Amino acid sequence: MDSETFSRACRLVRAEASVAFAGLVHRGFGLPEQTGFYPRVRAEREEPWLLGIDFWMTLDEGGDYRTEWSREAPFELGAAAAITRQEGPDLIRYWKRYVLYASRPYDVALRVLATDVIAVAEVIESWTEQTIVGTGERVAIRQTSRAR
Repeated sequence: MDSETFSRACRLVRAEASVAFAGLVHRGFGLPEQTGFYPRVRAEREEPWLLGIDFWMTLDEGGDYRTEWSREAPFELGAAAAITRQEGPDLIRYWKRYVLYASRPYDVALRVLATDVIAVAEVIESWTEQTIVGTGERVAIRQTSRAR
């Protein structure tokens, strides 16, 4: 896919899906500007810890970026919560993910996206710190001597 096709796809997805994501604003989520070149919409909230909800075009069967855009392209709707904290000398991130669907055609997903993003938010908002730390993935974050 050429860069202009990607740009158009990104603008289209952002315009159409942002309407559904607007329902998260009253829950304290913000909609950051799109970064990257792949069709995606993200909502984030930083309190009481980082929560993110993503709607994006999935990778192909080989795990690579897709090279074609269509309204039938498969999209994923998922979310994650992350808690980063100091544990002794180490900076540790606990990360827990939730995926509502991983391969729904864009046009099909768009029809119920407003309801689905609220359902996803309700799931991750229900997690306690104990749930995220106890059942999430533990990742050590490398610190440089300057960062310490």
